[in-house]
Amino acid sequence: MSYVWFVLKQRAEFNRFFIESSDSSDKIRNKISDSFKLEKKLSFRLRNWRGNLVPINGNLAKNSKKTAYRIEIYLPLVRMSVQIETAPKLERMTTMLATKSVLNGFYQKLLRLETAYKCSQNKFEKNLNNRLDEIENRLDFIEKRFNDIDTIEWNGNFKRPLLWQSGSKINLVFLDASRAFDKLWRDGLFYKLLNNVPNPIWRILFKYYSLSKIKIKYEDQISDLINTSESVKQGGILSPHLFNFFMNDLLKECTALDLAYCDDILILSPSEGHCQILLKICEDFSKNWKIDFNTNKSAALTLHKAKNS
Repeated sequence: MSYVWFVLKQRAEFNRFFIESSDSSDKIRNKISDSFKLEKKLSFRLRNWRGNLVPINGNLAKNSKKTAYRIEIYLPLVRMSVQIETAPKLERMTTMLATKSVLNGFYQKLLRLETAYKCSQNKFEKNLNNRLDEIENRLDFIEKRFNDIDTIEWNGNFKRPLLWQSGSKINLVFLDASRAFDKLWRDGLFYKLLNNVPNPIWRILFKYYSLSKIKIKYEDQISDLINTSESVKQGGILSPHLFNFFMNDLLKECTALDLAYCDDILILSPSEGHCQILLKICEDFSKNWKIDFNTNKSAALTLHKAKNS
């Protein structure tokens, strides 16, 4: 198993100091990205190029006079100017120390990211809840209207009228988004969140989902980890709130006579024509934001007062 000190995908570039060969004839002067602070990673200044750094993908020629080396991976072996050939034990010891430092630093970064994500969940959830007040107001609106009814008999009989004058009817359309959590358009979600949540929280969530991977299980077979650009985390605390935020624009376009939570939407309308208008709004929204409504789970229902009531 190979353990590396740092990885550069482009030309190796060292920041603010030189790496000199033993005869001082070679000098590598390149800049490194600001995200890599090599001097902080290494507790010593490198003086001997071939005695301290060895490229894993091949050794450099002893008499090489190149001023730049295209090397992607380096492994620190020994300190100062101790030659590798004369210090095999020191080489192994330094390699072990380097490995421990690398792994500790890697896991510390993961732990910091995970901690920041968990700490931000409550704050992010509170922020989303504040911005979803319109949905809650709609829920209260529908609840108050239904509280005005003593009983509702789902054979179509009303004891008291609902919203409209006596004798009118109400059309209900139930829409179900097909596998909404698994097929949520992630780029569209983060586009909507961009100017609606604090930037640090947005970046944490974006990074968290960008690094997420999934496995597919078919019968007894499980696939390798694969990248995915869709869906929100199954069972995540924020997932329902993220999906509600994604669907909130649809509720804004419709009238107050709709009820929605996650992938379930209920449309209420006093007439077939108005109901068709609301369905057209849902159709356009589904095309623009890549939401598929499941026709097998969607249904329509018409309720009206009994003639003898």
